Amino acid sequence: MPEFYGSLLKLAREAEGWPQAKLSERSGIAQGSISKYEKGLQQPSASQVAALGNALGFSPGFFEDAEARPAAVMYRSRSLRSARLEAHVRARLNLSRLVVQRLIADVEVDTVARFPDPDTSFPSPEAAADQLRAAWWIGPGPIDAICDYIEAAGGVVVRTDLGTDLAVAAYMHPLSDPVRWFFVNTRVSTGDRVRFSLAHELGHATLHEGGLAPDTREAENESNLFAGALLLPKRDLQGGLPRGRLRLEHLLELKRHWGASMQTIAMRAHQIGAISRTELSRIFREISAR
Repeated sequence: MPEFYGSLLKLAREAEGWPQAKLSERSGIAQGSISKYEKGLQQPSASQVAALGNALGFSPGFFEDAEARPAAVMYRSRSLRSARLEAHVRARLNLSRLVVQRLIADVEVDTVARFPDPDTSFPSPEAAADQLRAAWWIGPGPIDAICDYIEAAGGVVVRTDLGTDLAVAAYMHPLSDPVRWFFVNTRVSTGDRVRFSLAHELGHATLHEGGLAPDTREAENESNLFAGALLLPKRDLQGGLPRGRLRLEHLLELKRHWGASMQTIAMRAHQIGAISRTELSRIFREISAR
């Protein structure tokens, strides 16, 4: 009998959002046995593998794939309130990657650009965004289809249901995998959020391949700064800002041009020194009120 990989059983179970007790109830297998299977302490019989697969909706062969391994994930989210929910999101991301990996296994892609080397150091997220624009031949002004640029460099962009509205997008680059994976939650439909979220994950791919823990506040702040600078370059945005007070009607026109939310544009205007923190707070209050 082929070897059974408990890590894949755990992945499938967490992708469903089930605790071991629920899988035990659905499969008729004792929870203690399931725990041992997942930890690799015991191998299930063929009939037990079939029962687990039927309960979870997987063929027995899925649990025997030696090349299928879960990987670490960087993702843009609001607070995931529990360890179980975080495991659920990570499992769905890994499962999506494994499925798409099979689908594109025989597809050859000619890349016309490259991601920065992991050892590349940048003086700031703003400088990193400017250098990436130049390296990827992105001209001045708005980026209409950021996924086109990611895919031209060999990345893969996937839309997938992450099982919650709290996680927006994710980035993954498993060891020994030549592909860099970018995910967007299918529950996010507005174009400006998708665009900024992909730019945020591209920030992780550019800035954090070499070491900084991706789930730290520092890494998130850096990726937000990178995304703002990539989508709204300082020189280009400055030329379009009005003289004097920045009003909502100005932001609406800028939104139409740049394809970014009014909040993102206002925050970027503050980052480049065009408006004060007090003005930024006023704008956010006005947007909220309307």
